[in-house]
Amino acid sequence: MVHNLWPMAVVEIFGSFRTGLLLPNSDIDIVIIGLWEKLPLRTLESELIARRFAESRTMHVLDMAQVPIIKFVDCETKIKVDISFNMQVAYIPPS
Repeated sequence: MVHNLWPMAVVEIFGSFRTGLLLPNSDIDIVIIGLWEKLPLRTLESELIARRFAESRTMHVLDMAQVPIIKFVDCETKIKVDISFNMQVAYIPPS
């Protein structure tokens, strides 16, 4: 879904899920790396709801936070997910 919206973006998982140190109540932390003039938090929010990855009642967009983030619960697995954007000035995608 992310690559359909932003073909040059890179999606990375980090935190306890990536390191294997997750607990039963852990969330999945995801960062989307790319170039944007303005972080596309609301665009991603709309897509997540439209494609039924998240229900609107579980969606929280923290666009005024020091690190803007989208928080939601996955519809299928009921796992909590946090997505942040890391805007890079000179990002070069891997070849």
